[in-house]
Amino acid sequence: MPFSESLKKKIRKRANFQCCMCHTVGVDIHHIVPQADGGENIEDNAAPLCPNCHSIYGANPQKRKTIREMRDHWYKRCAEPSMTTSKRNVINFPKGINKGIIANNINKVEIKTQNETVKINPPEGSIASSSVHKRYIKYLIDRYHEFKKSDVGRERMKYPILYDSIKRKFGAKWDMIPIERFDRLSEYLQQRIDRTILGKTRKSKGQKNYSAFLEYCDKHGG
Repeated sequence: MPFSESLKKKIRKRANFQCCMCHTVGVDIHHIVPQADGGENIEDNAAPLCPNCHSIYGANPQKRKTIREMRDHWYKRCAEPSMTTSKRNVINFPKGINKGIIANNINKVEIKTQNETVKINPPEGSIASSSVHKRYIKYLIDRYHEFKKSDVGRERMKYPILYDSIKRKFGAKWDMIPIERFDRLSEYLQQRIDRTILGKTRKSKGQKNYSAFLEYCDKHGG
């Protein structure tokens, strides 16, 4: 049997009607542990996921812990006062740019802009389409540049090298890479950081070179 409609409604509302992984609006409620594997129709086994994240994470048993941790982290964020929906549904964009979600569980939204050009959202399913994933990858890129600059010095630092190597390896600009390859890109950047002289030195002393994804979300907000 599937989840009850009342439980689905409760979970959607608790998650602010957003995916617990990428925060896209519009979700369905999925089993973390599938029913075929003994998963129960209870709230602890339910996760609000968009179709894209469900296809990426849902069929992978190794990602179940990650889904549960990200879900619980997102629930905490949604419970914060700053996440509550504004009662005023008129939004002004002086330069015609929407940098975030403009509406959630509301019936009517009026958008006023003084510019005919409105910024287009990044491609669905790309790393750029998920702010938390995009910010973490940029954090790792900046971290690598920080470590590499310590190795070679400011004057010899060449920032385009890493961006070019990512494009060659993954076939796209770093934020246009499909979000399903997020883990691989993260691992690649972490390895690059660890291989720097500073990275090796810190690691030999038992010092961390970077935050893991969930640690980053806890520190900076997921």
